[in-house]
Amino acid sequence: MTMLLSGIRMTIKYLQSSNQRMTVSYLPRVQNYSDWFHRQPKRIVNEEELLEYAEAADGPNEFLESDKKIKPTRAPLKVRPNKRHIKKKLKVTPSDTKFKEDGSLNFIELTETDRTLTTLMMSVRSRKTRGRNSKVVLEGARMINDAIDAGLTPEIILFSRNPDIEKLSLPQSGVKLFKAPYRAIQT
Repeated sequence: MTMLLSGIRMTIKYLQSSNQRMTVSYLPRVQNYSDWFHRQPKRIVNEEELLEYAEAADGPNEFLESDKKIKPTRAPLKVRPNKRHIKKKLKVTPSDTKFKEDGSLNFIELTETDRTLTTLMMSVRSRKTRGRNSKVVLEGARMINDAIDAGLTPEIILFSRNPDIEKLSLPQSGVKLFKAPYRAIQT
């Protein structure tokens, strides 16, 4: 660290003294400071001192094995139980009817924070998921009516107002209806 600081100081001194002429002896010190700034010797030992304390080796690998520090083995990793919730997929059954027994619409009302709504919206927004499940998203009463007239049966319908659903010519069974706030549906 001290070599780095001294090298930087020399460079700054050189840059500050623009009217000074650079001498031949000064240039190599500025150029080579980066070669020495990373070296920080802890101790300088003479060869004679090393030979005084050296002991004769019994075998060829004695010093090599004694210098190695054996690392303690790590404890095996603990396997945590899977805490993930299994996602429930929405299944449409033929028993799902359009109207209740009293004649009102048979729908499930969802809130903005409802988990079912978030999974529905993620599957609707993701082109990859729609392609994998071979689903088509239709928006608007005219397109939905055209698809029903062509012979397709919708599985799930999201709506925000009851009069919009009453205009559609939906089949009597096999369709799940979800009512959600308009802010949650709009993308």
